[in-house]
Amino acid sequence: MGRIQVLDRAVSEKIAAGEVVERPSSVVKELLENSIDAGSTYIIVEIKNGGISYIRVTDNGCGMDMEDATRAFLRHATSKIKSEADLESIHTLGFRGEALCSISAVSEVELFTKMKELSDGSYVKIVGGELVESSLAGCPDGTTITVKNLFFNTPARLKFLKKDSTEAGYIIDICQKIALSHPDISIKLINNGKEVFFTPGDNNLNNAIYAIYGKDFANNMVEVNYQNKGISLYGFVGNEKLSRPNKSMQIFFVNGRYVQNSVLSFALSESYKNTLMTGRFPVGVLNVKINPLLVDVNVHPAKTEVKFAQDQDIYDLVFYGVKNAHLNQKDHLDFSDIKDANKGALKFVGEQTEAKQQTLFTKARIIKEDKSASVLRDNELKVKDSTHQSGSFIKVDINKFSNGEEKTPKTEDEKYTIKTRDETWHDGLKGEAGIPDYKYVGQLFNTYIIIETENEMIMVDQHAAHERLNFEKLKEEFLKKSVPAQILMVPQVVNLTKVEMDCANQHKDTFFKMGFEIDDFGNNSLVIRTSPCDIDFSDVGGVFIEILNLFLNHAKEHISNFHEEALKMIACKSSIKANGILTKEEATRLVDDVFEKDLKSCPHGRPIMITMTKYQIEKMFKRIV
Repeated sequence: MGRIQVLDRAVSEKIAAGEVVERPSSVVKELLENSIDAGSTYIIVEIKNGGISYIRVTDNGCGMDMEDATRAFLRHATSKIKSEADLESIHTLGFRGEALCSISAVSEVELFTKMKELSDGSYVKIVGGELVESSLAGCPDGTTITVKNLFFNTPARLKFLKKDSTEAGYIIDICQKIALSHPDISIKLINNGKEVFFTPGDNNLNNAIYAIYGKDFANNMVEVNYQNKGISLYGFVGNEKLSRPNKSMQIFFVNGRYVQNSVLSFALSESYKNTLMTGRFPVGVLNVKINPLLVDVNVHPAKTEVKFAQDQDIYDLVFYGVKNAHLNQKDHLDFSDIKDANKGALKFVGEQTEAKQQTLFTKARIIKEDKSASVLRDNELKVKDSTHQSGSFIKVDINKFSNGEEKTPKTEDEKYTIKTRDETWHDGLKGEAGIPDYKYVGQLFNTYIIIETENEMIMVDQHAAHERLNFEKLKEEFLKKSVPAQILMVPQVVNLTKVEMDCANQHKDTFFKMGFEIDDFGNNSLVIRTSPCDIDFSDVGGVFIEILNLFLNHAKEHISNFHEEALKMIACKSSIKANGILTKEEATRLVDDVFEKDLKSCPHGRPIMITMTKYQIEKMFKRIV
């Protein structure tokens, strides 16, 4: 019938390019891998407009002669493998011979390259897969390849790309991962003329982590060095202070190749079981060295998926390697100077040790006064003290700490005073509008409030109840103006990836409305100066990052849905926790509010209270047949 046609080369190459060149970051990844395979010791990546209009990769690798320079753009032309047997033992990052052909099919490519032993270099220009020019040229040793106007001849692909800053974020992410996989290579990334990062190339992985993610990350990492059954594991993982709300900071390499593998990720998470809070994930940069015969990297065109011959061996390697690293770590405490931006060094004076004094101030936070609170003098700050009993506060005379100098108090009262909640409780039944008559019985497991009505026993989940009350209040305040914020006595610095950093700056106004005042702190880090009221100081950075990742993971959802999810998170983190001891007055006030507002469930759908009638209880005890 003549219905089956053989596609011409131009069409087939564009189709093939769609598998290899998904977006600008795919181009950068392929070019970087070629530079690494060429034996480079330094690589410079330059991009403009998210890599859509301009990508240039320069290296000092082995270079090519004219014959290889033109042949490299042919499909399945490669120097990495020569026979089928080579596929069973791949030692290089690239091997298919598809990258340059696919890239040149959908862009304008210029190549300058020179071998050290040759006096002249070579120049090749290819547009839309067609060779336009090739000639001898003067150029330094190594290779420089420039890719312009990506997808110029496939406009349908262009409309699926995201905005420039987002595409640049993808490129930055892949460059960071490749730099971490090869700390022996100095890699510099320049975005629109501005240096993003520059690794030293001194073969020290921790220095590479420092260059990319900053001091806090590098200082909270534990070295992993472990071998088992001929497989080795090396890298760094975060200590118990360093975690993330997702797995985005779990970076794995196999023989220097960045990979995504569920076995590696699961093993790392399991090694932190009972160490991190629920919903938090460990951080790690880990490289597995394994015989190439025992791993298949030829699974996907992007070469990020691998299969292991023995998954259990890989699981054991990561699980026990990380466990051993933590056991070998020596416990130490590092108390940094705690400073207030306006008042200089702040330290308690008294009988506490130096460490406890600073810990006390680290945990302290200014809280917003309400109408029921006692009136403080103008020269006093009211701060919550998490080292004392629930509901206790400290009044601090800021005049004692002016100009960064401590003034020795004359009396004990001048050191600090403790204000506790009123201990005069009211027994009896309730009878206010909307609130049934009930009697407070007690608190079960420091989590559930038990009350008794005439014919029922009611158990109230204190966290679910408080969370729903906070959520309703936050929604109302957010719609009116903004979430009430507290000034952090010690501004908190958080380290982010470049993608997270761009997202935070883009939505800075929304974060401010949610109670977070943030500023750029340099080197992919932000300083948080205020946070929503009642969030513990230790939770501020984690809550901010979780909300930030809501932005990243729900970009396509309606913005109001995102706001609601973010407010739920803030409500949860600022609520009474399970295992928290409540006074009788605190418990009854919480129950009254739930009844008054007729609340049935928490923002996530869990019930606030369960009820058992007197009849049901008596039947359980077989008082009633």
